[in-house]
Amino acid sequence: MKQLIFIHGGEAFNSDKEYLAWLKSYKIDDPAEAPPKKWRSKLFDDLVDEGWQIIAPTMPCYKNAKYEHWVIWFEKYLPYIKDGAVFVGHSLGASFLSQYFQEKELGKFAQLHLVAPAYKINAGGFTHKEDFSKLEKQFEEIFIYHSKDDTVVPFSDSEKLHMLIKKSKFIKFQDRNHFFDERSPEIEKRLNI
Repeated sequence: MKQLIFIHGGEAFNSDKEYLAWLKSYKIDDPAEAPPKKWRSKLFDDLVDEGWQIIAPTMPCYKNAKYEHWVIWFEKYLPYIKDGAVFVGHSLGASFLSQYFQEKELGKFAQLHLVAPAYKINAGGFTHKEDFSKLEKQFEEIFIYHSKDDTVVPFSDSEKLHMLIKKSKFIKFQDRNHFFDERSPEIEKRLNI
């Protein structure tokens, strides 16, 4: 059975003061309206229909994420992840996966898809080194997706990651912002395994 492991995004802060300021300024969606559909829902549905297993943990405290906490939670899923799996991370989830696989060697995997990843976070323990050789050894293919009109993570972060992850393929968009809507970053057509 083919596996897709998906890590969602989140927010990270350097202090409680920053976090509290963010909470106070955050605008919620009208609870009377249906929540917006996300691209990952369609991807999951399509892959389940094709017989894939989806592992999509809800990472702890994602509104005030700490890398160390995410590592502990993620590692609870490791016994269920098989060689040859496909990993997809969106936003902070993409940054988490790229940092985690920079640090640890787990096996041989088919693909890594980083959707709107941040290179420079330096909050909550999320940070990158410049050496991605350990990550590159573990994945047959690596894809980075980013839109030039992203208002959350600078497009230049993906340009930097693409430069450092030499075997990565960079898929650029003009009008997808931070991939918050139903339109997918066309991951499905690259799942050629």
